[in-house]
Amino acid sequence: MFLLSADIIDDDATLFLDAYGAFNAKVEVGTGLIEDVTGLSLGGVFQGMGYYGSSAAATAFDGVHDVSVNNQFFTGAGLIHVIPEPASMLLLAVGTMLIAGWRRKA
Repeated sequence: MFLLSADIIDDDATLFLDAYGAFNAKVEVGTGLIEDVTGLSLGGVFQGMGYYGSSAAATAFDGVHDVSVNNQFFTGAGLIHVIPEPASMLLLAVGTMLIAGWRRKA
């Protein structure tokens, strides 16, 4: 898959890249692009929030973004940015507050 302009993938989408040995699914993200998605699965393993790309992307964005480098699934000098949907963040915040409150009572 080649991403040569921004907003090719819907911001609410989850990007699945499967592992097939030497024939892994790969995304080439165009130079300087940052594509936002809600979720990212690499070889069946969901990834957390952050920036993902190839070593070329890490060099291109050095000092700007902390990039999780993965040359197995990414090429090009652009990035995939994983941003969870607001509802997920709200559930995480509420759960954290409930746990903190429960620990104070105990």
